[in-house]
Amino acid sequence: MFYIENEVRDRIIKTKVGFSTVNNLQNWTSSSFKDFAESNASSLSPNVLLRPLYQEIVLPNVAYVGGAGEISYWLELAPMFKCFDVQFPLPIVRTSYFVVAEKFLNWLENNEIEVKELFGNKDKLLNNFINSIGSSEISLEKEKEELEEFYKKLLKKAQSISTDLEKVVLGEEKRAFNALINVQKRFVNAEKKNHEQTILKLENIISKFFPNGVPMERVNSFIPLIVRLDFEFPENKYLFKGEIIIV
Repeated sequence: MFYIENEVRDRIIKTKVGFSTVNNLQNWTSSSFKDFAESNASSLSPNVLLRPLYQEIVLPNVAYVGGAGEISYWLELAPMFKCFDVQFPLPIVRTSYFVVAEKFLNWLENNEIEVKELFGNKDKLLNNFINSIGSSEISLEKEKEELEEFYKKLLKKAQSISTDLEKVVLGEEKRAFNALINVQKRFVNAEKKNHEQTILKLENIISKFFPNGVPMERVNSFIPLIVRLDFEFPENKYLFKGEIIIV
């Protein structure tokens, strides 16, 4: 909670004897704070954790519509609502929008990349893309399987000779796998260099959807769109002057 007086808003903290403002200008025992809250409610305001509960008590809602981050935050508060016996509103994730040039969508389609893949792990997408455009197979999964099979046989042979050799074989197996992983990373980096411009193109498209690493809607307002005479909110998608809106 916060204490409010004369346009000053001070955080209230718990003390050994009760509560006080963070600057220690106001102090209460546990019992006196309860009396103060009941008689001076206008001098108190909730913090970020209590605000949703406070909001639903003052203005109850059947549902709460918010972004994915907001909904995740609200879902964490359900036990608090239950504790105070307050109806928890139905959380609904609102519609999101992304506006990108049609040429980018065409590029993705030509390279067999689905738009939904841009919303997953970026490194995984780039590595899969490099595998698809690379001059040769750079995945070493087959080699890893062969190495694993080799060390299984070696371990079995070591155990038949002496149990002390088991740790030696396992240690060598771990080092061999680490070396293979490093080789694969070098393969990927070499292919990245071979297709540097193509990779940059994909990274540029990803940055259009997620400028500075966050969803477009958190950076760009929809207001510049609605003032355009050729724009209307679509049911699915709407193409206008070389751009497309995806919802």
